[in-house]
Amino acid sequence: MPGTHGELVSLRPGVACGGLAAVDRSGTVWRGPGGATGRWRREPDGDGPVLAVVPLPDEALVVLAGDRCVLRPGGLYTGPFPEPPPAAYTRLAGTSRWNGHIELVLGDDEGRLVHTWAMRDSAGCWRWDARWWELRDAGPTG
Repeated sequence: MPGTHGELVSLRPGVACGGLAAVDRSGTVWRGPGGATGRWRREPDGDGPVLAVVPLPDEALVVLAGDRCVLRPGGLYTGPFPEPPPAAYTRLAGTSRWNGHIELVLGDDEGRLVHTWAMRDSAGCWRWDARWWELRDAGPTG
């Protein structure tokens, strides 16, 4: 990809938005071209080497770094973000089933999958479910 410095190991389209984000071999997050610049830009470090990233609306990012999954808020209020149950997560994915909905899924190497979601309220703010839910038995965790 032009303008990045290092080999990209993941490239993710935005969830419920038009953005792109990528992670390179060093664990650095890159934001995809947009607006008038058309260039990739490096996101500030702060969460350590990142394993995966999911771009959200309003310039927010969810990053998986080490044993933490954190929300880097964007322009509109996007919290509070629920803390995932303890595990050695290696995968992060995001989807949107309908307008005004975001779902995130975390997975580990032992096949465990947990998910949470956010809904956009009437004021345009994203409100996250307070828990992460086990996908296999649909029960809350943590």
